[in-house]
Amino acid sequence: MLSGPAPGAGQPGEVPAGWLQRAKSSQALSKLLQLTGLEPVKREMFNLADQVELEKSRKRDLNSRQYNICFYGNPGTGKTTVARIYAALLKELGVLPDAQVVETSGSALANGGVEQLKKELTKLEKGGVLFLDEAYQLNPKTNPSGAAVLDYLLPEMENRRGKLVTVLAGYQKQMEALLGYNEGLPSRFSRCITFPDYSDKELLKILLDIIAEGKPQPFKMQDEKHARIAARRLGRQRGTVGFGNARAVRNFYEQAVARQSARCVEERQQGLNPDLWLLRRDDLLGPKQLDVSSSSALQELQAKVGLQSVKDSVANLLQLIRTNAELEEAEKPVKEVALNRVFLGNPGTGKTTIAGIYGRVLRDLGLLSKGDVVVKNPSDFLGSVLGESEQKTVAILDAAVGCVLVIDEAYSLNPGSKSKDPYKEAVIDTIVAKVQGVPGDDRCVLLLGYEEPMQALMREANPGLARRFQLANAWTFQDYNDEELLAIMKEAARRKGWELGWPELKAGVQVLDKERRRPNFGNAGAVSNLLATVAMRMEARMQGLSDAARAAAQPVAADFLPPEDAKAVRADQVFKDLVLAKLKEWQATIKASQRMGKDPLDSFELNFRFVGAPGTGKTTVARRVGMLFKSLGLLSTDEVTSCSASDFMTGYAGQTAGQTRKLFETAVGGVLFIDEAYRLNPASGNVYGREALDEIVQLLTEPRFMKKMVVILAGYEAEIDQLLTANPGLKSRFSERLHFPDFSCKDACSLLRKQIETKHGLELDPKALASLPGLMQQLIAAPGWSNGRDVGTWADRVFRTWSLRTTRDQ
Repeated sequence: MLSGPAPGAGQPGEVPAGWLQRAKSSQALSKLLQLTGLEPVKREMFNLADQVELEKSRKRDLNSRQYNICFYGNPGTGKTTVARIYAALLKELGVLPDAQVVETSGSALANGGVEQLKKELTKLEKGGVLFLDEAYQLNPKTNPSGAAVLDYLLPEMENRRGKLVTVLAGYQKQMEALLGYNEGLPSRFSRCITFPDYSDKELLKILLDIIAEGKPQPFKMQDEKHARIAARRLGRQRGTVGFGNARAVRNFYEQAVARQSARCVEERQQGLNPDLWLLRRDDLLGPKQLDVSSSSALQELQAKVGLQSVKDSVANLLQLIRTNAELEEAEKPVKEVALNRVFLGNPGTGKTTIAGIYGRVLRDLGLLSKGDVVVKNPSDFLGSVLGESEQKTVAILDAAVGCVLVIDEAYSLNPGSKSKDPYKEAVIDTIVAKVQGVPGDDRCVLLLGYEEPMQALMREANPGLARRFQLANAWTFQDYNDEELLAIMKEAARRKGWELGWPELKAGVQVLDKERRRPNFGNAGAVSNLLATVAMRMEARMQGLSDAARAAAQPVAADFLPPEDAKAVRADQVFKDLVLAKLKEWQATIKASQRMGKDPLDSFELNFRFVGAPGTGKTTVARRVGMLFKSLGLLSTDEVTSCSASDFMTGYAGQTAGQTRKLFETAVGGVLFIDEAYRLNPASGNVYGREALDEIVQLLTEPRFMKKMVVILAGYEAEIDQLLTANPGLKSRFSERLHFPDFSCKDACSLLRKQIETKHGLELDPKALASLPGLMQQLIAAPGWSNGRDVGTWADRVFRTWSLRTTRDQ
């Protein structure tokens, strides 16, 4: 049998009589007619033969024209086979002295360089054809090492006219790009032939021929209709880059035989006597349906905690596959089934685990040949030089045939919306070209990531990516609720030999509930981290106990809880009673809601206006608010991110919104303190202020930030009030106001004494104490009085003066 597509006799009536007559005197053309399909290719070859015969009749030199040729087409369309026939034909016609064919590839020559090309050409000293498959890999624009090979090959082709003919083969788009690299290439390859993908009828014939040629005897089918269904499945990939055509048929057949063998072995183990040469419907096409009782993968999925939306999505997919099986049996058009998907969710929600289960389900259904999971990160795809990213991506995709390819954190491949990253863009373009998502494609690609950056990826990358991976059909992995986290924690603890009681479970869930407010909550991963922390706290608690006692110990509730936070509301600064009263009011309100089993955030806003002059304690109280709300479980951290209006600006129109989002992402889970926020007011001349305010209002309504962070607008009261009028949404979102009055002389004196004592370890003598109110009143009356800031500066100067005096006295 010829390699490439399966041969078969042409149908009598379908072959022009002139071809049949011409083939009687040409062994090469006779072989060409035996190939299935390829009518355009056959036409070109017969035309070429006729033209050469005419040239002979004209007594013209056959070497006056070029016989180099380009073959365009997918794998498995017969390009290699036709190249061998072409070499034989050229020898028959007297164009070449020998029909020797040397087969190599673009990647082999790119890697081996000019020396490798010289070795290949040495084999053709007597004449013949150099067949260069995937020649586009020599394009210097994507592979710099290809330039030297091409620069050597072109003059060799000219110098060896009459002895050497070169055939370049590959995908049409990439081959046209290669020909465009050098102006000498198109003139040397003026003839290009496109090898079409096989029709359903031709694919069926190839499949039947493969089945019929089996040794020592051919397989038989229960019903030839099943072969027609198989050909239609394969044919749905027609027109996509990389469709294997005859190779795909051969792979399909081998998978069917593997399923048949597995069935026969199982039936023999059950004491049955199966027909070893019978291909049943499920052998060829896979089972019509799966149910939980017969699928270990589905059983594992159902046993998983939570993931109800994912379980529902799998059930819908299986139902669609059952519907398609019935439509196929009736030989009617089927509904589209998309195997490539987007998985959205935070870490630890089971995305990679479910990917493995998904692969096994697809394998059991016959939609994937292996069902293994290949996990890759964006860095695995990226090269360091032009062309390397494409090569790495193609290699990964080729290695994942038959498998589920998981690209974790896929949003990191986003090339950007303006100045695009060429390496990331090359990866996405290659994925779009290679991953078509058509039925029968023996590969499933899953893109994993968080919802918002994945939306940005689909919006800003090659539009073909969004068509192949539709966010509307994404599987969403929700964060686990308290009940589900409790179940996960019980099981994880049991694996450690711990039996957790209700107090321990309650304490653990309490800690995890706080963690959930942090960005990118780790879910099951957060449970593992918590139990690791518990183990460390147990060891600290059991210091002094014997090894045996420590090994037998069980956790207690206190091991789950962090050390007591310092009291969040305390007057280590001199604040007015109204400020302290407001903080205590918030604390009491939140605790009351928690005692009643209500969510405090249903009736309590986390956005505030802190109004007052500089130095009145706004920043310090912001820190106390962070500590207070963290201790009450409303925030996951007490960290305060302080910024000013200028931090929102980039100096370029359209970029302020992105900068604003970055600030929110930095502060989520804690406190974002915007000092002198009134400078964002567009009325103050800030040309980017409106964009920043619009984005702030938008972010405060997004689930990622809403009720998960404190935002404080700080500044003078009148200016902050004016700011609220700049955007209609601001006033309703910052309804809670906390006023910070200027320090009185008494408050300022108390603060100075406290700072001198606590910060510098000094005490004022009676004479200094007596003169302090008068001096303080002078400072308060001075222009630009900054309350606590000026008091702090005074305390530091007192310490420096004292240091100088005591040093001089010594």
